[in-house]
Amino acid sequence: LFLDVDRLKDVNDTVGHEVGDQLLVQVANRVLHATRPADIVARIGGDEFVVLCVGGIDEQSALDLAERVRLALSGRVMLSGFEVELSVSIGVAIGSAAQFESVSGQDAAIELLRNADLAMYHAKRQGPSRCELYTDEMRAETRQIKVLKIGRAHV
Repeated sequence: LFLDVDRLKDVNDTVGHEVGDQLLVQVANRVLHATRPADIVARIGGDEFVVLCVGGIDEQSALDLAERVRLALSGRVMLSGFEVELSVSIGVAIGSAAQFESVSGQDAAIELLRNADLAMYHAKRQGPSRCELYTDEMRAETRQIKVLKIGRAHV
């Protein structure tokens, strides 16, 4: 799972970075409580977190977990006297042993992270507080968008 806190910049800009930092602590704690004991949770920078689900997990179980995390990170939070609306966008990517059989563990991890990140951006484009499962069509769509942007830049 690749999580991005929706509108953290707005929180930082309106009520300050101290409150934004408190919000990130809340997010981390809530993610830890919403995931399974064997799952690995990490903040990878800024307002982005990842959850690595250890062991076999199918698409439906991954989406159920993402939804549980999304719900745990939805709603109003009171921080230093300020009420903040919390929501996250979540991208989900699944990988099988067969899929990554011919690549190193590091390359497999990078590919899963890229796919989950792409799914998260797809979720963000649909609106805040959403979960999306990565599909190969997302990668093709992203390539097409980049080609269109590059083409417009040269016009």
